[in-house]
Amino acid sequence: MTDQDTIIDTQPEPRRIPVLGCLGWLRSAFLLYRGAPLAWLGIAMVLLVLMFLSVIPMIGILAMVAMPGVMASFVVMADEQVQDGSKPRITALFQFAFRGRFIRLGVITTLLMLIASQVIASLMISTAQLEQLNQMFTQLSVVTTPSPEESARQLEQLMGFMPFVFACFGLMIVSWLVANTFAAPLLAQQPLSSVDALRLGFVALWRNLLPLTALTLLLGLCFLLASLLWLLGLLLLLPFILLTNHAVYSSIFTPHKPTGVSA
Repeated sequence: MTDQDTIIDTQPEPRRIPVLGCLGWLRSAFLLYRGAPLAWLGIAMVLLVLMFLSVIPMIGILAMVAMPGVMASFVVMADEQVQDGSKPRITALFQFAFRGRFIRLGVITTLLMLIASQVIASLMISTAQLEQLNQMFTQLSVVTTPSPEESARQLEQLMGFMPFVFACFGLMIVSWLVANTFAAPLLAQQPLSSVDALRLGFVALWRNLLPLTALTLLLGLCFLLASLLWLLGLLLLLPFILLTNHAVYSSIFTPHKPTGVSA
């Protein structure tokens, strides 16, 4: 190898975004939504159905496996709207869903989720708590009105499960960000393997943990405000929340220009 030989670095590098960058993500998502509100609302309804299917046994696993490919299509359509004003199309939502690379990503993510949830459950829920939960559901299946003392006891038992619930919620957010916000669009736009895309997703999450946490809190506040309009408000908010995925991805993984490194 001579001094003229070079190694071309083509792997994208996640950027660090300041904490207040989360406000820019919200603005970008709003501008995209305003550009084609009805189209994004229709696409969000399809994604909502897919999310509901993901909680059904067996069918849910298939929905989780398909989700990275669907979200990759979602981010790519948003990117096309930014670049040339193309309107999103529901028919393009599944353009990546059944391709091998995205199915592998979905399988790996689903397996990691199941393993992590089992580990969390074994660490945070005791056998005694499981027995109490079993008894509670058995009592609820009998149509009787519990006494105030019994209701207070059941509430206290349920509160014991709250750390587990919060841990599972955090796991879901991390899984979504790594797999669907970062790894899936990377697979659509870069020649990467599923494992490399997930690794870069974890790096992007770690480097931008503070702005992503702030974004989650702001979206939670938007959710509370939208709930004042009941179901209508939540449905109108859903496309905006989903479009933040594009805003986050595009700011952290900007178009990467290969750089020559002397060998």
